[in-house]
Amino acid sequence: MAQQIITDVQLHVRDWKSSVLFPGQIKPGEEYKNFLMKLTEVVLTEQQEVGRRTGFTITIGGLRWRVQRMQQYRYACRLVMNKAPRLNDLRLLDFHTTMMQSDELKKSGGLVLFSGLTGSGKTTTMNAMVVSRLEKFGGFAQTVEDPVEIVIEGWHGDGYCTQIDVADSPSGQEFNFDRRYAEAITTALRSFPARDRSMLMIGEVRDAHSAAELLRIAVDGHLVLSTIHSRDIPSALRRLASLARAGGEAQADEFIADSLRMVFHQRLDNGIPQVTSLDLRDRKDLSQFINKGEYARLEGEIDIQRRKNIQGRGA
Repeated sequence: MAQQIITDVQLHVRDWKSSVLFPGQIKPGEEYKNFLMKLTEVVLTEQQEVGRRTGFTITIGGLRWRVQRMQQYRYACRLVMNKAPRLNDLRLLDFHTTMMQSDELKKSGGLVLFSGLTGSGKTTTMNAMVVSRLEKFGGFAQTVEDPVEIVIEGWHGDGYCTQIDVADSPSGQEFNFDRRYAEAITTALRSFPARDRSMLMIGEVRDAHSAAELLRIAVDGHLVLSTIHSRDIPSALRRLASLARAGGEAQADEFIADSLRMVFHQRLDNGIPQVTSLDLRDRKDLSQFINKGEYARLEGEIDIQRRKNIQGRGA
């Protein structure tokens, strides 16, 4: 009987039988021994290479895995995409795909934020937006990630993408965790081309310094995409503002109000993205709430836009 495709492994590097495989929460038998022993070998070798870093990617048999160290002998391993995704592959609603491929963003720049809980697919959707926009509009995209999760470097139509892994950047080992992301972003900007049709993708907002730097770049007119961990859209924006203030940006709310173009919240239902969105293009009335830090007041507009788009889809 053929083994099912394993997408996640809770790996115990001292005792392969104490590992757990998913989907299905499988207790590994002898049929998985060689796979788990090889996975352990590659994980431990890479851990030696990256030193104190707890997150990294590995490749086994042509497949990429994202690895996160959880405890001394236990690692969480997740299979990630080798193929660059496209928006049309993700079974999104048409109006969300249209938003992400908006021609206006070429001229206005600003921030596009993807929020959700762990494993919600937000990083996949963000990468798909980058690839699809490069294919549609051409131009240049630069990513800053820790680690690179999906390989999208190269040509996509007339557009080109380069990817920076923070640990591999010149500043990657010189600063602590809270600083290295922001330093890598600064390094990327030094070689960033003219802003027209160009994009900067920051893998995740997870520390104060990178949050502050992201807002400064977005308010300056660059098209910036990033993800943030949150349970809904208002809490995503509230967390972004809080992190940025902790990173020294006293005008965090004002910068979000000026730069935010659209924000998405995503979860997966049987592998299909379920997306809630807020479109802030040409909505000064919504910006005033953000400017005052009144993020909870956006809930009503989120629901209005959702119902309007669903009704339009059915017309």
